[in-house]
Amino acid sequence: MNYNFYHFVYYKLYSLAIKTEEKWNISMQMPEMVAAVSYSILLLLNIGFILLFLYNYLKIDIEVSSLSGVIAMIILYLLQYFIFIYKKKYLYIKKYFDEKNKKKQTFVFWLYIFISIMSYFIIWQ
Repeated sequence: MNYNFYHFVYYKLYSLAIKTEEKWNISMQMPEMVAAVSYSILLLLNIGFILLFLYNYLKIDIEVSSLSGVIAMIILYLLQYFIFIYKKKYLYIKKYFDEKNKKKQTFVFWLYIFISIMSYFIIWQ
């Protein structure tokens, strides 16, 4: 299987969920679900940034309600579920990236997280 940065982001979120469980001695036993929800929230932030950019800078009026946000979150989670969790694909992804040198990708991952969060707050003002 050919994995890309999209898969790597899930791998890092999954690894962080496992490390968090170990550090805090929490036994939720579902870090794959935590990673999928975290990734869905991150993607929702990216979509929110795009919508705010279109509204603030291109003056395109887009009406968004709470219901549309909930529906978007459910759709994003279902996508993450079928891409990563269904048939335990996350285990293959973990095995693949555990064997790789991830230094450059890890830097890009943290940069992506930082930019995703900061761009949303910058455009919000």
